Formats: sequence, C-alpha cells, structure tokens
Amino acid sequence: KPKELKHGYLYAPLHDGSFDEENANLDILQFTSAIFVADEAEEFIVSVMRLGQLEGEVRCHYRTEEGSGKAGNRYEHVEGDLIFPSGEFERSIRIPIIESPLWSATMEFKVLLEHPIGCQLGKYLKICRVKVIDRDSFPSSFYAQEIEEDVESINQT
Repeated sequence: KPKELKHGYLYAPLHDGSFDEENANLDILQFTSAIFVADEAEEFIVSVMRLGQLEGEVRCHYRTEEGSGKAGNRYEHVEGDLIFPSGEFERSIRIPIIESPLWSATMEFKVLLEHPIGCQLGKYLKICRVKVIDRDSFPSSFYAQEIEEDVESINQT
C-alpha cells in the first residue's frame, strides 16, 4: 500500500514480483555499462563487474550475438566462461573487431551474460551493446594517405 508523503506525494516501494529472497545474498555479475563503443581493427575489451561480498568463486557464461554487425564481418564471435575467484571484482571479455578497407555505417552487436553459478545476473546489465565505429574515409580509404598529406600541408601554410 502506498505511503502518503508531504505535499500530496505518494511513496510505493518498487517491486515487480521478481525478487527472490533465496538469492538475495548472492553476488551480482553485470556489465559495467549498457553501451560500449569500439573502433574498427582493434581488440575490444568489455568489462564485467562483481557486486556483493566477493566471497567464494562465482561464474557465468558469456557470448556475442549478432545485431546490425555480423560475426565474421564486423567482429569475431566469442563465447566462454567468466570465473571470478574469491575477492575478484572485475573481469574482461576480449572481442576482436575486424577491419575493412571500405567505409561502413556504425554497426552494433550484443554481448550476453547467462547461466550464473553461485551468483545472480544484474537485472538490467546482463546484456550490453557494442557499437563499432568505422573511421575510414567515405566511400573508401584508397586515397587516405594522400588526403592526410594534403591536410597537413594546408595546416602548415
């Protein structure tokens, strides 16, 4: 039942029925951000944090999932298990981003955490998106070196 506060405001605790008292004391694994931004042609790191007592080993499975960016075209599909030993609060997932000589629009894909063991997953940050930014010249990078040299010569005058 909502509680009445000053000036006619009502307070009601948020509860959607998903709270599980059995898991209330378990540590939480979740991404450090909902959206990450990666440059093309580099290995990108997505961070996962552990919240709670940090006691005992916990683990979960992770995997990439296609969005507008396709595995094998914009990034390399990865999956595996993240293991957090006792006292460990952060782990990283390395995802190779594939370079293309042609310009392409910003593409994105997802990384998912699933199948927790000894912990629970964050309600909202168990999925993150990775946006891959292409910094190539439009429509291709064929003349990129010449363009850079011309820009440098203009800046020197």
